[in-house]
Amino acid sequence: MTVRESIDPGATAPAQPGDRQLEVSWVQTGWDHRWASGLRDQMDAELRPRYQAFVEQGRRRPLPPRAEDIETVWIAVADGKPAATAALLRNPGYWEVKRVFVSPDFRRRALAQQSLAKVEQSARGLGVNELVLQTGILQPEAIALYSREGWDRTPGFGPYAGDDGSVCFRKVL
Repeated sequence: MTVRESIDPGATAPAQPGDRQLEVSWVQTGWDHRWASGLRDQMDAELRPRYQAFVEQGRRRPLPPRAEDIETVWIAVADGKPAATAALLRNPGYWEVKRVFVSPDFRRRALAQQSLAKVEQSARGLGVNELVLQTGILQPEAIALYSREGWDRTPGFGPYAGDDGSVCFRKVL
């Protein structure tokens, strides 16, 4: 799939004290794009140590989404590098936000919030009126983000039903 520029290139990410402001452009792409894949690999590498005990206990992870079920992937590009991502997954009966992640070099600049907003905007454009997402119990920063951004905790859904390692959220659009 080719990368398509979004409607708002030239957005900025707030600078932290002592940092310069970043010029950010947003691109929409597919699940298999190298930038999307690279950011997911970074996310996996960061989270693997947190969840090693789960792996050792034999807990199984849900299968990754099929590329054809991903409606869109948003990527923030800062300084010419992929900086953040979030995806929208079409499931039978529900729409799910997947793989919200900000590369460590670009954190604390509101890119996670902006990524969520991009996915929510895409969902609204498709006529979707509710989204769900899942995160793990060992990701307090993600739990705090979703709570701050107006997501409500909900019981596990789909492959996360009954999974005590998951924290699930929903948001009415």
